[in-house]
Amino acid sequence: MTLIERFNQYNRVLIYMPTWRDSQRHLFTQSMDLNKINNALKSHNELLLLKPHSNVVIEGDLQKYSNVLFLSGKVDVYPILPYTQVLITDYSSVLYDYILMEGKSVILYLYDYQEYLNERDLFYPFDENVVGKRVYTFEELLATVDGHDYDMDESKRKEIIEKFWGETIHFNSNQKILDFVKSIDE
Repeated sequence: MTLIERFNQYNRVLIYMPTWRDSQRHLFTQSMDLNKINNALKSHNELLLLKPHSNVVIEGDLQKYSNVLFLSGKVDVYPILPYTQVLITDYSSVLYDYILMEGKSVILYLYDYQEYLNERDLFYPFDENVVGKRVYTFEELLATVDGHDYDMDESKRKEIIEKFWGETIHFNSNQKILDFVKSIDE
């Protein structure tokens, strides 16, 4: 059975893609209670994909969870994203790619918001340049996932897309790139 075929067995597929943090190599065990989230997902027949940065240390047996699936840091996740319905992320730029797909939802899991901002610079002011349901604790994340309380603000989504993608989203960018590369060879 392929991964995508496996997704079809569930009512909803969520994916958690956190940003790399220098101080948190044990990210999944530091910021989540996988037993609790697995039980919530199980009650709704939903699947959570965990997609770590390649530097994240994975502790424990992640294979023991029925509704949580660990994806290797080496997996190219972009072909998988269209088959998911909810992205859980934080400060990651994957947000901007994900919101290009209509009908998707985003949960911003910001459990270390102040600490992260103190340790790293962001290219743009965070609050005005993101869209999604914001949660700051694992308990809020669990309640949001369990209650399906993460509908996207569609007008904010479109505003962010226009701001970061501009005209490129409305025109055939791939063709423009191809034409440019061909013109170099001529």
